[in-house]
Amino acid sequence: MEPDRSVTPDSVESLKQRLEDQNEELANSKKVLKEEIFKRWRAEEALRESEEKNKRLLESFEDGYFEVDLAGNLTFFNESLCSMVGYSPQEMMGMNNRQYMTPETSKRVYETFNEVFQVKPQKLLAGSS
Repeated sequence: MEPDRSVTPDSVESLKQRLEDQNEELANSKKVLKEEIFKRWRAEEALRESEEKNKRLLESFEDGYFEVDLAGNLTFFNESLCSMVGYSPQEMMGMNNRQYMTPETSKRVYETFNEVFQVKPQKLLAGSS
């Protein structure tokens, strides 16, 4: 068998250089990914801390506070609201506003929500109704 004469010192050097370049590129990509992961972790941690701070603040209110989804189901509320309406937190989670409001109040809330959600974003940003 004859030796492979296509392998020359220049081709070996060229191959070595390409491998070194690829290794450097991979190392740079790894560094960038690590930085991005760390930034995202810090942002998520800051968000968690902010949410916890807001939750503690809302829980300290003596006034009732609640948030609902578009269907009127409770998604967040504070203990004061539970005390005001006489339900436990477990009973209230997911409860629809029609279950704890008078029919008249429920209708007004529905109409108000409908009005708010029908306003175009440009009008909200401009401050007009």
